[in-house]
Amino acid sequence: MWAKYTEFMMRRAVLNCTDVSSSIPMEIITLPVGRDINELIRRIKAFQHVRVTKGAEACSAGWEPGKKVLKPGPELVGNVWKEWNPAKDLA
Repeated sequence: MWAKYTEFMMRRAVLNCTDVSSSIPMEIITLPVGRDINELIRRIKAFQHVRVTKGAEACSAGWEPGKKVLKPGPELVGNVWKEWNPAKDLA
């Protein structure tokens, strides 16, 4: 029964179009799961920030404009926890 149900289940997708030639899939969910428009807007702002900085800055989970950003690079690999503390940096 479940396989038959999922075979015809609709899915919703939200795409962030960065320009005419590319898009970044942001989420794909099934109908029984709700969406949070505030989280979607936050992620769009994060993608815009990364694009404006040409990838020189990265946005952590829960990032909001004006909050701490990360500087991507080899030295950050395995050390994110040293640079980013959600309780402090998102407060």
